[in-house]
Amino acid sequence: MAQSLRLTICLTCLVCLSCSKDDDFSAIWNWDYWGEVSADLNGSSWDQALIYGHNHSTMTLSHPGLALSIDVYGDSGFLRESLFLNQIPCDIGKHMLYDVDPNLSDLPRAWYSTILADGDVVGDSFYVLETADNFIDITSLDKSEVIAKFQISFLRDATRGKSNAGIPDTIRFTDGYLHTKLNDR
Repeated sequence: MAQSLRLTICLTCLVCLSCSKDDDFSAIWNWDYWGEVSADLNGSSWDQALIYGHNHSTMTLSHPGLALSIDVYGDSGFLRESLFLNQIPCDIGKHMLYDVDPNLSDLPRAWYSTILADGDVVGDSFYVLETADNFIDITSLDKSEVIAKFQISFLRDATRGKSNAGIPDTIRFTDGYLHTKLNDR
């Protein structure tokens, strides 16, 4: 009887704890999202994203610089969109953004993707539209924070197919603004 009571108590605690709702989506990845980011996405306001800044300039990496993870989570708490800027020089000014290309590994780059299922499956993948004016313009930078404007256009990677027919083949972020702290990684 005592064993049955213990099992019932343990199962009740497990169910109660596992069903608690946690609206702090940053706890999912244990990232310290901080700051603000906004842009026009194909002409519509895009301001529900969370931002996390990495400062790789203090590390002995082959590609130092700033990396910015800009993520959108759905109502259920799962990751739905990811915009990533990487290898951004630690200098104030305008820096052109390029596609992720192993042959151009030292250039500042960007990529965008939609995310499916429970936040760990890439849906649609997009590459930088090289003929567009793609940049990040760092207006303020110190050891702990960065403020910048950005503009990037992407094309859907047709070789991967179309996961979401409702998403256009061209994604344009315009009038982008970001402010975040920089975390050493």
